[in-house]
Amino acid sequence: MAQELAANGSSHSFYAVFFGRVMDGLLWAQLRHLIDIPDTRLTVGFPDWRGVFWAVYPPVEDAIGASEICCGGATLTLVWSENTKDMLNNLRQQHWPRRFLDFLNGDIAEPPQQALNNGLMDNNLNISVPVFGNQAFSGVSHLAEHLAKRAAERFVDLLSGLSFAKDLSPSERNVILAHEYIWAMQTAFRKINSPLLGQIAETCPPTDLRGSVFVNIHPSAG
Repeated sequence: MAQELAANGSSHSFYAVFFGRVMDGLLWAQLRHLIDIPDTRLTVGFPDWRGVFWAVYPPVEDAIGASEICCGGATLTLVWSENTKDMLNNLRQQHWPRRFLDFLNGDIAEPPQQALNNGLMDNNLNISVPVFGNQAFSGVSHLAEHLAKRAAERFVDLLSGLSFAKDLSPSERNVILAHEYIWAMQTAFRKINSPLLGQIAETCPPTDLRGSVFVNIHPSAG
């Protein structure tokens, strides 16, 4: 996947794509086919939150997560780390990310200047971050699905060898341990000493906006 991203000029996005799209995105969809995972879709009874709360101590070093800004047929995924969470929280309060998505949807003729200032587009208006749903990233998308499927199968194998306390429902247990699994992968990832990977991809948590985001164009957008 690192090579595919590099071929598309997006080596800076490897960490965000691997952890934001594969491990904290597609992995959950794969797990729902294999084990009981809570349904987090909002309902009338749960209009604001329908997840699972728990506490983690000591804090997970460099733990990342993902949130989204949606507009029309496009979604901007923000992959945040300890270094970028304040910047990305502030970004969610600004209007220009939605204008950026409006431009990608073809609803406006010019992108916001902030998209260029932050390196999301170059001066020729070519987008500089991965766009899933774009044919140019079909190879990356296929590999992301494959990696997520392998990670899900490995997680389920690990579950079969563990015993658990009785005070959690299976779905609560699974979602908590799946997060622990993702964080363990991040910890292991920091210890990988691969000169080849380091030459073709940015393997550290993102520190700027360009390395922290990717776009998904939904099929229904045409």
